[in-house]
Amino acid sequence: TVKLRIPKQMKQPPESKQQRGPVGFGYYMDLDKPVPRERKLMKRTAGLLAHELRVPFLGIIGVSDSLVKSEEKKPMQKQLEMIHRCGTRLVDVLDVVRDAAMILEKRVGLLSQKVKMSQICGEVGGALQIAKDKRNQPVKKKEVEFSTDVPDSLPEVEGDRNKMAKVIHHVVENALKFTHKGHVKISATASSQEITMTVEDTGIGIPDEVQAEIFKPFVRLEPQNYYGLGLGLSIVYEVVKLQGGKLGFESALGKGTKFFMTFPIKRAFPDAYVSRAP
Repeated sequence: TVKLRIPKQMKQPPESKQQRGPVGFGYYMDLDKPVPRERKLMKRTAGLLAHELRVPFLGIIGVSDSLVKSEEKKPMQKQLEMIHRCGTRLVDVLDVVRDAAMILEKRVGLLSQKVKMSQICGEVGGALQIAKDKRNQPVKKKEVEFSTDVPDSLPEVEGDRNKMAKVIHHVVENALKFTHKGHVKISATASSQEITMTVEDTGIGIPDEVQAEIFKPFVRLEPQNYYGLGLGLSIVYEVVKLQGGKLGFESALGKGTKFFMTFPIKRAFPDAYVSRAP
């Protein structure tokens, strides 16, 4: 049993509309900002609830998947497939909420491992070539050329492999989501101290007025046409920063976007953040 004391009233009123309602969930995700104790407690509660709800939904997904396969070409097939898709989408949402809540914690679990970026990019590229989105449509459109150019000769990076893979996966998936024709390309270069990953696309681009806000929580491009919570890039930004890296981009509306992720080859992790991999 988990017991949490939730304050009935904030000691300090919200400073702006951005801190109210669901948008306020991610307002204090930046670790450089002070986080009021009451708000941090509420965000932690949201993270724990997301974690607890995730387990029964995984059960629903498993049972519905089994029924979909056993009920093939039977009257309830479409309804069972809908249950499975909705359950999967809810788990994805809960994962995002849980990850966002974890960013608020001072001790974010990071592993110190030797990571081969070419291997990660190959796995991400292979998975997204066949992946489907929340609407059960292919993530990569037929008119899009998707390529990976990450040499095996690149030096290994010290970091948390799973978190680095999720970061790259999210940025590439975003590029494919917003690109309907042209190309999406993953590439990488190395200097003596760092590796720079580049994800380039010929998608819809990011409007000038949104570019300054793109790493803030709940910022979405064309929400009427594209699914998502708008939390993904804000989480990516914080995770890259925890890894000792940097995240930036260049974009032109209607022409495409290029994201840059820089990771140090040898990372001096703060001891509070790291557990060494076996």
